[in-house]
Amino acid sequence: MWPKTFAVTSKLRIKNRQERCMEASLVSRDPEVMSGALCFRGTRVPVKNLFDYLEGSSTLEDFLEDFPSISRTTAVSVLEAARERLALDATAA
Repeated sequence: MWPKTFAVTSKLRIKNRQERCMEASLVSRDPEVMSGALCFRGTRVPVKNLFDYLEGSSTLEDFLEDFPSISRTTAVSVLEAARERLALDATAA
C-alpha cells in the first residue's frame, strides 16, 4: 500500500498536468505574435485585455462585443483557470 503522501502528490501532479493542458488549449504565447504576450489561442487578443476590461468599469459583455473572435465560453474558461491557479498558488504558499 502506498503512503498517503504519495497518493496526494500523485494526484497533484496529474491535476497540474491537466491544468497545463487546459490552459494550453485556451491560450498561447509566441514571440512573433503581439511581442510574446499571452493571447487567446488562435487570435492576436492578449489575455491581459480581458483582465483590464474587468478591472476597469467594463463588463464581460463589453469585452466580448469589442473582441468578437473570443467566445463567451473561452473567456469564462480563462477566468476560471486563473481563479483555480490562484487558489493552488495560495494553498502552496
